[in-house]
Amino acid sequence: MATDETVHCAACGKPAITRCRCKGCTEGMDRNGDPHPTDYCTKVCQNAHQYEHELQCRLANDWKQLYRAGDLLQKMFYSNRELMFATVVARVEKIDGKLHVHGGTREDSETLVDFPDALFVEEEDKKKMLAWMNCVESVTWMEKALQSALTGVSSPPLVYFS
Repeated sequence: MATDETVHCAACGKPAITRCRCKGCTEGMDRNGDPHPTDYCTKVCQNAHQYEHELQCRLANDWKQLYRAGDLLQKMFYSNRELMFATVVARVEKIDGKLHVHGGTREDSETLVDFPDALFVEEEDKKKMLAWMNCVESVTWMEKALQSALTGVSSPPLVYFS
């Protein structure tokens, strides 16, 4: 079963055989995080379509920046939670798709403990544990980091915290 691999010109709709591509949005993304390049059959079509394409190009690059910021903030969140982990965990079981966490006993008066990486086989389970019992300080820190990261990107703000 053959698939239609033909790329069409964004200006005239003809097959873009020479594939001139907008350099501004070659790495841009759509709302779903999928690559969003814009192809043209000739430089003439690309130049003719430039005014119409400018907003679309900017939006594609804005989405790319938002996805990058989201990925960075998520990594920062999990890294912070792992460093600030304060729950003693003795054992973790997965029963019917749900995590069952069994606490351990604290041997000293330290507030923070090493995160029990060895108890988690799947990365998603580790993330669930890191997000579980999230303390108020982490939520406040992430809110301030997110507001700072998105300053000037959108108006009104994209995210509201209460």
